[in-house]
Amino acid sequence: MINEVTAIDLNDEGTGIYTRSGYVKITASQNGQSLRTSSTGGTQPETKARDYNSSRSNKTASIASFNDLLGVLNELDQQLQTDNLPQNKEGVSTSRSNVRNLRETVDAIITDIENDNTTAAQQKMNSLSRQVVTLQQSLQLLGSRYVTISNVLKTKHDTVKNSIQNVR
Repeated sequence: MINEVTAIDLNDEGTGIYTRSGYVKITASQNGQSLRTSSTGGTQPETKARDYNSSRSNKTASIASFNDLLGVLNELDQQLQTDNLPQNKEGVSTSRSNVRNLRETVDAIITDIENDNTTAAQQKMNSLSRQVVTLQQSLQLLGSRYVTISNVLKTKHDTVKNSIQNVR
C-alpha cells in the first residue's frame, strides 16, 4: 500500500480550510477509496505571510478611505471659502473650523494606522464621529446648498469607520 501526503493549497482566493487546532491536511491512499482528513495543528509557515499581506492590504484600503474623506473635506472647505453671503458668515466660519479639526483628526488616524497603532486609531475614530456630527449640524444651519455634501461626508465617514475595523 502506497501512502503519500501531498500538500494542496486551498487558499488561492483567500479562503483556506482552518480549524481551531490548525490547518487541515488531506491524505489519500493508493486505492482512492480511502480519503481522510487530519489536522496538522499549529500554523503553517505561509500563514504569517498571508496574514501580513491581508493586514497590509486592509491598511492600504483604510488609508485610501481616509484620503477620500480628506478629499470631501477639501472640496467642502473650498465651497465654504467661496460662500460670500453675509447671512452665512458666522456659519461658514464655524463650519470651516470644524473642517480643520476633522482634517487634523484624520491625519492623526492615518499616522496611527501607518504606525500599526490600531488602539489609538480606534480611540480617535470616536472623536472623529463626534466631529462629523458637529460639522453636519453646522452645515444644516447654512441651508440646502450644503445638504448634499453633508450626506456625502456621512457616507465617507461610515466607509472609514468600517475600514478601520478591518485593520485589526
